[in-house]
Amino acid sequence: MIDHETGGRLHRRHASARKSVASACVLVLVPLLLLSLLALGACSAPEGATAQQETQENEPADQQSRQQPQGTDEAEASTAIGITYTPDYRYADLDTGIRIAYVELGELSAPPVVFLHGATDSYLSWSQIAPRVAEGGYHVIVPELRGHGRSDKPETGPYTVQDHAADIDALLTQLDVEQAHVVGHSLGTFVAQRLAAENPDKVRSLTLIGSAATVEGNPTLDWLLNGDGEWPGINNEQELSDEFLVDWTLSTNGDPAFIEATYQHAKTLPVYVWRNIFNGLNGPAADLSKITVPTQIIWGTEDGFFSRDDEDALVSGLGTNPAEVEFIEKPGASHNTHWEEHADEEIAADILRFIDGA
Repeated sequence: MIDHETGGRLHRRHASARKSVASACVLVLVPLLLLSLLALGACSAPEGATAQQETQENEPADQQSRQQPQGTDEAEASTAIGITYTPDYRYADLDTGIRIAYVELGELSAPPVVFLHGATDSYLSWSQIAPRVAEGGYHVIVPELRGHGRSDKPETGPYTVQDHAADIDALLTQLDVEQAHVVGHSLGTFVAQRLAAENPDKVRSLTLIGSAATVEGNPTLDWLLNGDGEWPGINNEQELSDEFLVDWTLSTNGDPAFIEATYQHAKTLPVYVWRNIFNGLNGPAADLSKITVPTQIIWGTEDGFFSRDDEDALVSGLGTNPAEVEFIEKPGASHNTHWEEHADEEIAADILRFIDGA
C-alpha cells in the first residue's frame, strides 16, 4: 500500500525516480555483462530466483480438506522457514455469500493467529512474516479480504469494514477457531478493531500496524478517492497507470521478487475494486471503548497515512487496561512498516514476543 507524502507528489516523483533507476541499472549491468562474457566457459552463472505468477486454479470447495499444510520447495530467499510468494491456497464458501481464499501455516493444533492485510494487498503482505510466526509455534491463518487476491470481487460495493469483519468472523466459525490473536495492517487493523469490538470472545489479542482510531478527514484517503487537480482520483479514473501502480507498491524490501509480486497483484485488480475498497473505509469507526484485549500498536515515524496524533487518539480511545497497551515506534519506518528492508525478522519478533505473553 502506498506510503509516500500526501497528495500529488507521488506521481510527479515517479518519472525522475524511474529514470534514475534505469541509469543505475545500465551502470551496473553493462560491466557485469562484459565480465560474464569474458568468463564464459570458465564458470556458469547461478540461476536467479524469480517471482512466478501463481497459476493454481481454485479447487471446488468440496474437494478440499484441511490437512496439515505442506512446505514448498520454492527457490526463494529464506526457504528454510517457508517464505514463498506462491503459497498453497484453501477456499471457504462463507455464510456472507463470499468465497474467500486463505493460507494456513504451522500446526493446526497450535494457538491460532490471524493476519489481516491492508487495502489492495494480499497474502503477499504477510509472506515474509507469517512463516516466522508459524515457526514460533502458532497456527497461522492468512485470509485474503473480499476484493483482494483470489477471493471474490463483487462489482457491487463498497466493501465496508463491517463487511470484511463479517467475512472474517464467518471464516473463523467455519474453521472452528474459537479464539485467535489478530494481527492487522492498515485496512486490516480497522477490520481487526471491529472484530474485537463486536466479537470480543473471538479475539485473544490485537497487533495493529499502521492504524488509527478513524480515517475520517484523512487527507491521503481523500486524495486517493477524489484527486487534486493533477491526479483525478480513483473515483474518476477508468484505468490506473503503470506509473501509479509502480509507486503504489514501491518499498525498501530487500527481495526484488517480493516487490515484483506485490506490483503484479495490484495490477490485476480492476478499478472498480479499488473504488469499492477505499470508499468502504469511509464507514463508521469501531467503538474502541469496547476493545478490552491486550493491544500492541506498531507505528513508523514516516507513515504517510497516519500521524503521531492519530496514534495518540487510537491509544487513548481503547477500552483496554493501559497496562496491557504497548506502543512501539519505529524510527524512519513507513506505513508499510513490515515491508521495510530487514524488517521481517524484527516485526515477527515483536509479534511473537507480544502474543507469547498475551
